[in-house]
Amino acid sequence: MKKKAFAAFIVIIVAIAFGALSLFLSSAAYAIPEPFTEGRVEGARAAIAITAMINGSLKTLSDVRAAEQRNDLATAVYLIRAEMNNTSERQNQAHILAAAMEKMATAIPEIKPTSARQIALEAVSAQVATVSHLVTYNDYLANLFNLLNEKMRGDKNATTEKIQKLVGQLNAENITINELNAQFNRSLKQFDAVFSGKLDSE
Repeated sequence: MKKKAFAAFIVIIVAIAFGALSLFLSSAAYAIPEPFTEGRVEGARAAIAITAMINGSLKTLSDVRAAEQRNDLATAVYLIRAEMNNTSERQNQAHILAAAMEKMATAIPEIKPTSARQIALEAVSAQVATVSHLVTYNDYLANLFNLLNEKMRGDKNATTEKIQKLVGQLNAENITINELNAQFNRSLKQFDAVFSGKLDSE
């Protein structure tokens, strides 16, 4: 697994942050309710935090492998246990992102025109699905570090096959998350284009 696994998430963050800060329109034909804009900003912050933590976890995995290869088990165990303490914070940021999406979803009925409302619904739906997969990813990552910890303690049940299975599951979640992020990003660009006059409105 590599840091670039969540590169797509960074693209999303830029789209959220710049779009949210630049758009707040209200007229007879066009309207973006303030809670929707607030949700975009809050979601961007949570996404940044999640990306940083997951990239940090991936670096820790690399460091653990390096320590194991040089037979420095004490360092490997230290790194693993330190990482295990980060599980709850990653989960917490995923919940913050979910709350931001809920705020956006609640505001969708007030968006005008209808075309923008539909696009917003598609974007939020994609990101809600992303949150679900992020929670699953976090669970797999926590299980992997637990398994590595058991391996370092000499537990024979912590087999290479189990570790490889978890790595495969993490990779599969990465693919799904990146696909959903791409969908979310496309929808946000379409949404913002409605209000910059690049798409036909009602």
